Amino acid sequence: MKLNLQNATFAVGINANPPFTMFSRRTLKLSRGSEAYFIDTLSSYFNFSIRLVDCKLSWGKKYSNGSWDGLIGLLIDKKVDIGIGGTFVDYDRSKAVSFLYPQTTTSITFVTAAPYRILSSQHLIFRPFPTFVWLSFLTTLFICFVFDLIQRKFNSNKQNLFWISFVQLFHQDSFRKLTVPLNLSCYLIFWNFGSFILTLVYAGCLYSLIAAPSYSKTIDTIFQLFVELKSGDIILTSFNNSKYLDYFRDLFGNVTMDIDRYWKPVQYTFDGFNLVNDSSNSGSSYVYIGQRETLRYGLSDFGEKYLYLPEETDSSLFMEIVGIPVRPGFPYYDVFNRA
Repeated sequence: MKLNLQNATFAVGINANPPFTMFSRRTLKLSRGSEAYFIDTLSSYFNFSIRLVDCKLSWGKKYSNGSWDGLIGLLIDKKVDIGIGGTFVDYDRSKAVSFLYPQTTTSITFVTAAPYRILSSQHLIFRPFPTFVWLSFLTTLFICFVFDLIQRKFNSNKQNLFWISFVQLFHQDSFRKLTVPLNLSCYLIFWNFGSFILTLVYAGCLYSLIAAPSYSKTIDTIFQLFVELKSGDIILTSFNNSKYLDYFRDLFGNVTMDIDRYWKPVQYTFDGFNLVNDSSNSGSSYVYIGQRETLRYGLSDFGEKYLYLPEETDSSLFMEIVGIPVRPGFPYYDVFNRA
C-alpha cells in the first residue's frame, strides 16, 4: 500500500541554482527546475505539502569546531527536512547528513566571453604575412638597392634598376622599351616572377581575411586557463567556494603568487555571467567557474554571441556527484529512495 502522509508539511531548504532549482524569493514558491519537479512529484505521490526555506545560496561550510552553516547546518539542526539546489556530495557532508540516491554527476568547468570578430583595419594590411616574411622582403629590397648602386657605377647603362624593380612589384610595365644588358634582363625576369608570386599570395591572404575574418582566441582547456591566470591576464570569478580556490592553489603549488588577488567571488550566478559578458567593456577579462549544467543554462539565456563554454574534454576541473540531502534520522528516507 502506498504511503499517504496525509498532507504533512516538510520544510525544504532551497538554493536557487538553475537548472536544478528556480523559485520566486518574493513568494517563496517553486517555479521550475529538475529538483523542483522531483520534490513536486514526491509531494503529489505521497500527499505532503512543502514549506520553502531560502538558504540564500549557502550550501554548507564546515568550520574547524565541527559546526556547519548553510543548508547542511539547517539539516543538522533539523530546521529543514530536505534540501534541494544541486548540492554536491562529499565525504564531510555525507558523514553529517544523509543523501538520497544521487541523480546526476556534473563537471566543474568555466565559461568565458565569446570570441569576437577582429575587424581592426588598422593592421589589416600587414596581417597576410608573418613578421619574418616582411623582414625578408625588406632585406631583399635593400639588397636590390645595393645591387642597383653597384651596377650603375660599373655599367654604362644608367637605368635605375631599383626603381624598375619596385614598380614591377606592383605589376607596372616600366621597361618594355628599355634596352638592358642580358645579365640585367635575367635579373628582371627572376624579379618579376618572384614579385608575381609574392603579390598573388598577399592578395589571396588579404581577400580571405576580408571574406572570413579571424576571431580572438578562446580558452578551451584547464591548462590554457592556468597559463592565462598565471600571466595575470584574467580574473576568476565564482561563488565563494573554497573547493574551487583550493583546486587552483594546488595547481600553483609553491610559486610566488597570491591567487586570492585573482579571485572575485560573486553573490549570484548571473552576476558572474554579467562580469564575463562585460569583459570587453570593463578592460578586465573574467572567467566564471561553476557546474556545467548551470553554465549551459546561462549560455542558453545569454546566447552564444556573448558567452563561450568549451567542450567537456580537457576543460573540467573535477567531477562532482549531485544529490538531495535529508536531515539525520529522516523517517521516510528508504521510502523516498525507492520512489
